[in-house]
Amino acid sequence: MKKNPRQFLLPFGIGRAIDRMRKEDERGILYFMDYKANYYTLEKFTAALTKSGCSSFLAKSSEGGYLFGRNYDFCHYKLNQKTTPEESTGLIVVVRTANPRAKYKTLGVIDGFWLDNAKGTLFEGVPSDGVTDLTRFAMAPFIIMDGINEVGLVTSIMHLPTENDWQEVEYRDPESLDEKEKEIALIFEESGKKPDRFDIKVKNHALAINTADHLTWKANKNLAVNQQEEGKATTLHPILMRKMLDYCANVEEAIAMAKTFNMKSPLPDNDYHIMLADRTGRSVILEWINQELQVIEAAYGTNFYLGREDRYGYGHDRYEILEKRFENSNENSNGNSNENSNELSNEMNSAEAMALLEKVAQNPFKKQFVGFTQWSGVYDLEKASLKLSVFLDYEKEYEYTIKN
Repeated sequence: MKKNPRQFLLPFGIGRAIDRMRKEDERGILYFMDYKANYYTLEKFTAALTKSGCSSFLAKSSEGGYLFGRNYDFCHYKLNQKTTPEESTGLIVVVRTANPRAKYKTLGVIDGFWLDNAKGTLFEGVPSDGVTDLTRFAMAPFIIMDGINEVGLVTSIMHLPTENDWQEVEYRDPESLDEKEKEIALIFEESGKKPDRFDIKVKNHALAINTADHLTWKANKNLAVNQQEEGKATTLHPILMRKMLDYCANVEEAIAMAKTFNMKSPLPDNDYHIMLADRTGRSVILEWINQELQVIEAAYGTNFYLGREDRYGYGHDRYEILEKRFENSNENSNGNSNENSNELSNEMNSAEAMALLEKVAQNPFKKQFVGFTQWSGVYDLEKASLKLSVFLDYEKEYEYTIKN
């Protein structure tokens, strides 16, 4: 990469990691970054996450050990000028770390768009244009969406929606709304119609207007999780994931680490759960419900709360595809299904795992679900390796390992 003058202000090792980023594909969707410096000096500058839809699962490998499959779904647009999902862009960066202050080496994937999500300036091709300031990539290790460490602990993050607290306010005529208000407003023309507390598409501070009854409500969302236990440091979900990969050998150690922090959602209309798995075949999903950490034994998940009876959220259609795949395998092996079990009697190879990810991909070209699958990844927990397909191109796979 051509070095921007501002990169010289970074510590040598970090600046070198940015300078040596390499483009992996012709379009400039995928890049690779070898990061061997102490990034914890930059922790306080990390960016917040926002909404994304994802799917994750753990399966036995037919070659021995376990495979972890993961889709990361989101629609990004150049300079945040939204058009149609078919014009979605992206910036995917595989980040390999060897932090001298960490216990383990790691391999993970980031959505580089979030490094400047407010302006939407980081998208396909930008890191290799020779003019863009790449200083923000110094924070790349802290925004991994999924990753693995050298001893086989793997993790991924999946979005969860928050509920809507509708408060009645003074009536607003829809014509009086500005463009920003109109973009997220709900307009009802039927008398008696009220906004839904569980509508997952509602944005914080959105207005709901019933023109027949001359009523207006405003959505005020509280942080989904905002723990404030005395004596604990506060952290965000992706930073916790980073620390888990750097310092934890297995699921049990990662859970223990999670209990030492107060978790906080970065934005009021976004929550997340984290899936973890290790080489023993144990897999769990961590959720923070009513300010309490819940550890749920689960082999797969999407974008609804497994720890709530109402299973509030979305992605139930994708979950059902995964459920059918795993339950049918259990029935074929055991003669009956094992509901709520984390035992995996089925086996698959990496190609079959990738094919399953393709089945639950979000593909606007085929009108499958909503959004856009930026990448599909299959982690081999024994090899601490990753096979990656990007932007729904399942004919091409990129392979990475933690070893140089």
